Amino acid sequence: MSTAAATSGGPVAAVAPLAPAAVAAEAYAAPWGWACGRRMLWLLAAGLVWWLAALAEPRWIVLAPAWEAAVLAAWVLDLRRLPVPAGLTVERNWLGPAHLGGARLGWRIRNRASRGVTVWLSDELPPGLTSGAAAGVVQGRWLAAGSQLAVEAEFQPQDLGGARCGQPYLRYQSAWGLAERRARAPLAQSVRVYPDLEAARRDAAALSLTHPRLAALLRNARQKGRGREFESLRAFREGDEPRDIFWPATARTGRTMVKVRQAERGEPVWLVLDCGRLMRARERGGEPRRLGRAATAALTLASAALAASDKVGLLAYGAGIQCRLPPAGGAGQARAVLEALAGLEAERGEADHYRAAAALLAAQPRRAMVIWLTELAESGLMPEVVEAGAQISRRHCLLLAVPRVAALAAAATAIPASPREMYLAAAALELAVRRQETLARLRAHGARAIELGRETMAATLVRQYLEIKLSGRL
Repeated sequence: MSTAAATSGGPVAAVAPLAPAAVAAEAYAAPWGWACGRRMLWLLAAGLVWWLAALAEPRWIVLAPAWEAAVLAAWVLDLRRLPVPAGLTVERNWLGPAHLGGARLGWRIRNRASRGVTVWLSDELPPGLTSGAAAGVVQGRWLAAGSQLAVEAEFQPQDLGGARCGQPYLRYQSAWGLAERRARAPLAQSVRVYPDLEAARRDAAALSLTHPRLAALLRNARQKGRGREFESLRAFREGDEPRDIFWPATARTGRTMVKVRQAERGEPVWLVLDCGRLMRARERGGEPRRLGRAATAALTLASAALAASDKVGLLAYGAGIQCRLPPAGGAGQARAVLEALAGLEAERGEADHYRAAAALLAAQPRRAMVIWLTELAESGLMPEVVEAGAQISRRHCLLLAVPRVAALAAAATAIPASPREMYLAAAALELAVRRQETLARLRAHGARAIELGRETMAATLVRQYLEIKLSGRL
């Protein structure tokens, strides 16, 4: 990902400050900071020839210890020739912010010693950042005296939130390859993994209010007189409603003047994110969790709402309230929403929907738009989210969105070829029907309940937001 600044219509004003700072330090000797090189082991193994030869000629047995002593002396000499760890400097440089769309990381090793060495470097990166506990980034590269070596690697972060990078592990040998020194570099640092910034930027650009299709939608809404906020006056045209006639201006100008209305601006829009157990699931192995996808869609929606001059707030919850960000507008709120989304964590326990509803109703006494991203529990009982959603929809305009489970839909519509597949299809069909019944209950309470596809999640949310906004339901 490039570190260049994003477009002003994107979710953040500048990408560069989001990248962690570069860190560099001199290496220091690790515990048991010396070892034998592979060549040393081969030479020691070659000494077995003299022991075998001694079986045929006992006089040759004296050559075996002499050989081992000579190899050991060469190893000690090679070890003394190796530069001390402080002669090597290691730098870790982030080439952009770490986000669910990818992360690029660079390393630089400088050899300030008077002799060249062959180096190996492994960095301690958390599993949520690289899907592995460690990353071997330099494997047996020659580093001449006074030179430097730079490498880059790309990773696919898996989870939102903070990640702790440890100390790179360095080992190096001389050209002889007999002795080896081992060292560490004190480069431990904390890294924050953001939602997919590239996807959010692309979606925000495609769904921007300046996009021709959406601009036409807004223009059409103004012509039809939808919305309640006054925009301007113009002469009466055929098809205008008499109730829109502005009589003071008509009397003053002598022409029939009507009010042109537009969708309201400055309205509070709350983004509510479920961070409970059900949002820990992944569609496939190696992909971000549902919470990560929901956070990326929420970031795109926040960008669109702020571009429409509305105020955006955020409420994230699990067993308790993880984050509560009051509604506000402007570029500063865009950055605040981004940082809050990056701090979310998918919990292992069940989410408390009642607590989230109570917190939202307490924080927002007057009517607002609430966009709730959650998942439905596969249970025969009435899901708590239905009752919590009913409480919210009595006061606010609620849009509740759940992810569409592609595997469930495929299993429910598959033609079974065996008894096992038949039972699987029946169970999937029952779950799919129960899911639709739950959404229908929410709609009966006045909420707008929808399912979101993986690829169209952000586009669907923005389109629903605009339809509600332009319809004047707020």
